[in-house]
Amino acid sequence: MDRESKRCVTFIVALAAVLLFTFYGCSASPAPGAPTVAEPGAGVSAPGGGTAATSVTWTCLTASGTPFSGVCGATHAMAPSGRLAGASLRAAAIPFAPGGLTQSVTGSTVTLSWTPGAATGDPVYSYIIEAGSASGLSNITDNFDTGSSQPTITVTGVGAGTYYVRVRARSTSGISVPSNEVVVVVVPAGATCNTFPSAPTGLASLVNGTTVQLAWAVPPDSCRQTTYVLEAGSAPGLNNLANIATGAPSFSASGVSPGTYYVRVRARNVNGTSGPSNEVIVIVM
Repeated sequence: MDRESKRCVTFIVALAAVLLFTFYGCSASPAPGAPTVAEPGAGVSAPGGGTAATSVTWTCLTASGTPFSGVCGATHAMAPSGRLAGASLRAAAIPFAPGGLTQSVTGSTVTLSWTPGAATGDPVYSYIIEAGSASGLSNITDNFDTGSSQPTITVTGVGAGTYYVRVRARSTSGISVPSNEVVVVVVPAGATCNTFPSAPTGLASLVNGTTVQLAWAVPPDSCRQTTYVLEAGSAPGLNNLANIATGAPSFSASGVSPGTYYVRVRARNVNGTSGPSNEVIVIVM
């Protein structure tokens, strides 16, 4: 090959490399882990406002769709790794948590109902039920899929015990954070529960700025509570400032107005409400 021909070949190779870089955002020999480049039109509105990241890593693929680390040739394809993995471009569409979870028990049959969270990019196609032996735990079940987009489920043949239950929403983009927690009490077959629970004990408070955290001990009764009622008043024994129902033996409130609050908690089941716990004085500066 004469000198002029070699110069022509060199020019063509260089031009091909430039074109590959221009159209694919990478060199003629891309490999996994190459620098990210902007993908036109990839912006996704995030649930909290703003736009999801629009940069992805372009990866060379074989005909079967697996990443290829050699020279990307005519028998290969280019694709953005973010689209393949899904996480980086679909993170903004993960569903919001369900709310308003409630429960009812008849014998060994438990019915749960909730309100779907705000709609995001991908529709919710099922829900995940979590249940634990204590608040916040999921040691009984952490991946029970309802298999339905309906915001309710009825489960029969539930064993006797006390269950702390939450629900999460599932879409193709991921799984939401948990809903509020409810306490489900299933009594043994043949047993009767015809009394209200004892009063909670050990109520304690912690104040950090305008955030107040409360926690207490669960009453050790056979007729267990299904909810708790928090009372707050402007003087000892009053409940003129707040009456809040919660399922877990703890509670956190943010943005609390400055003032002095006298706080108690009661336990409640289908038979009635207990007497008050010890009272704590909460001071928010």
